[in-house]
Amino acid sequence: MARVLSTAEGYTDHTSDDTDADDGDIPQPAGQAAAVAVDYATAQLGLPYQWGGDGPTAGDAGFDCSGLTQAAAQAAGVHLPRVAQAQFDAGPHLPAGTPLQPGDLVFFGTSTTAISHVGIFIGGNQMIDAPHKGAPVRVENYRWNNYRGATRPIHT
Repeated sequence: MARVLSTAEGYTDHTSDDTDADDGDIPQPAGQAAAVAVDYATAQLGLPYQWGGDGPTAGDAGFDCSGLTQAAAQAAGVHLPRVAQAQFDAGPHLPAGTPLQPGDLVFFGTSTTAISHVGIFIGGNQMIDAPHKGAPVRVENYRWNNYRGATRPIHT
């Protein structure tokens, strides 16, 4: 676990001024299923971004954003659709202003009907995601200008 956290530290975006966690400290989710999903995503840190990638267990070198969140949910025994828009549509949606919990999925796009990215919230205003070509699965700030909302499908 220390090696994973050390790796995560190298990918963490330290530009946020309001974090709830110490640098490199990934809080544990409230629910057991959410903890499994976050642990799974944490174990993927450093894998390459691969468009359409479902990860090594599916024979792919890496993940794309929704492949990572789908695999993390699957590890926790929760079925999610494959693409980010379908994951957003599946809900359950959190009302605006609801405090996020580790394991929640956070979504980005030009609108709620044009979701183009998803990550798994881990606490401290951070998420684990597979961001784009050339960037590995990493920990980064989830507060992007195109944030469109969150769902809580993994808390069982």
